[in-house]
Amino acid sequence: MNIKRNLAYLRCKYELTYANIEELTGVNHSKIHRIENGITKDPQISDITKLAKFFKVSLDDFVNENLRIKDNNLEEKSNRNN
Repeated sequence: MNIKRNLAYLRCKYELTYANIEELTGVNHSKIHRIENGITKDPQISDITKLAKFFKVSLDDFVNENLRIKDNNLEEKSNRNN
């Protein structure tokens, strides 16, 4: 699972704090911190769903893909087409 890696990546990419995400998703900031730092090994699906929806990524991608690599690949394709 790539949840913690993707959460950290997206939070940094959009320059958000745990408190920002809590305010915008309703997921408690301490839960977000515990998920991102691997303290929570099996986060609740409801929290993961809210986070994926907030970041506008599919639940499958949020859980299974490395979004940093996926973004880099899309950026490379875009640069080649320009």
